[in-house]
Amino acid sequence: LAKLERRRMSGSGQWSSCALALLGSGLLSPGGQAAGEVGQKMRRSCAAEYQTRLADFSEVSGAQLAGKPVIEIGDTEETWFAKRFSVAEAQLQDCWSIGGRYWEIDFRSQDYIKSLRLRGNRCPAFGGLTCEEWWKEFDARWNVFPKEVNSGVCVPANCTASHIRTSVFSQYVARVLRMDFELPPPTREEFETREMTHWSKYRLDFVIAGVNSCGTTSLYTNLAKNPDIDFTVAEAHKEDGNFFLNNRVLPYVDDVTAFNSMWHLSGRPEPKLRGLDHPEFFRSLRIREALSRVTDLKVVLIVCDPLSRFEKIFWLYYYCRPGAEVWAAPTTPDGEPLCWPSMAGALEPEAEPLLERWAFGETLRFVRASFGPRLHLVHQDALRERPAETFAHLAEFLGAAPFAEETSFRRSNSAPGARTNVCGNETLVRALQHSLADEYAAIEEAFEAAGEQVPDSVLQR
Repeated sequence: LAKLERRRMSGSGQWSSCALALLGSGLLSPGGQAAGEVGQKMRRSCAAEYQTRLADFSEVSGAQLAGKPVIEIGDTEETWFAKRFSVAEAQLQDCWSIGGRYWEIDFRSQDYIKSLRLRGNRCPAFGGLTCEEWWKEFDARWNVFPKEVNSGVCVPANCTASHIRTSVFSQYVARVLRMDFELPPPTREEFETREMTHWSKYRLDFVIAGVNSCGTTSLYTNLAKNPDIDFTVAEAHKEDGNFFLNNRVLPYVDDVTAFNSMWHLSGRPEPKLRGLDHPEFFRSLRIREALSRVTDLKVVLIVCDPLSRFEKIFWLYYYCRPGAEVWAAPTTPDGEPLCWPSMAGALEPEAEPLLERWAFGETLRFVRASFGPRLHLVHQDALRERPAETFAHLAEFLGAAPFAEETSFRRSNSAPGARTNVCGNETLVRALQHSLADEYAAIEEAFEAAGEQVPDSVLQR
């Protein structure tokens, strides 16, 4: 931006005058048509307010909203997400504080620049600049933009998506590129915009957020028996992937509105407590950050013996047996799934990513740090040994009515008995427990921090 400002100051207003003359004479024009007559009065009102307060609105615009990490030197994926969330939500809140609304823009700058064309057989000179010189200067400034621009922009509250494209964006671009003239508006094919809001606008009371393969389905099916509780997805396929949509660090207004209206639109009665279940939530760094910003959200997390869990996962996806599921398995360079005839294969170098992929120690520490007293930790042993007591404590934590005395609490997706060869091999058990030491330590830390008894299966490892 400093370089552009020097060019503007030293390069004279000649090139700007040239551009204004080109636009005024029709030599420079957009490839698409401008907006029609409908709503022109509102559009002019939006454009006028934006122009009057351009500096204020521009000051709280420009945050990157896409959730695809681009890790810089000295950064980690965790710090990258934390920074991007903080910057975006700060701009959103500042935009609201000055009476604006915050929108995401997706601008295909390369398509747009190709649509600008010169009409006529010759290009006259203006202010001493030839046409070639003018385009050279323009290209130097335009190259500031990437091919695909995705960012947030704050605009007056009376602006619509159409107004942003036809009236606001050209002013914003002129300011960013230090130009004292405006380019034609982009076409609908070149420009999209959706209004953003904050994660705190979600109406959600609690989530069952994992750990997968530890008993999340049992939690879901039994909590759903409480009269005060209902889940967003009240079907056999209980997992709700709403927070996996769109991969943004702020949610879209229309997505939040649809989510909050879910019970009304489906004809279901509004419950006292809204629950959502997905066992993979906290494996996503972006979703961790998002859920930590939902107002008063409580988290129910079930953990289990790390070796028992990994043995079940290994048996399901990596154990060489007829009919084995292969969707999660690693593959050879030829694309063939890898499997092992023994769990000892998990200790081989090529299998190292398996332990990393299914690890949950870091996840558990993040949830504890983010939610503190809003986290309720359950160990799978408690569902087996004390189900009624366990769900009574859960109901109290969530603020739900007690379960009826006759409620039967059943386990789901249980696969008891020997599955692989690990249980009869004490040396292999010890080696795998050593590889899973961080998960055991994270569970022990969590129960101790909550002032609860550490399960015997954790202490006796």
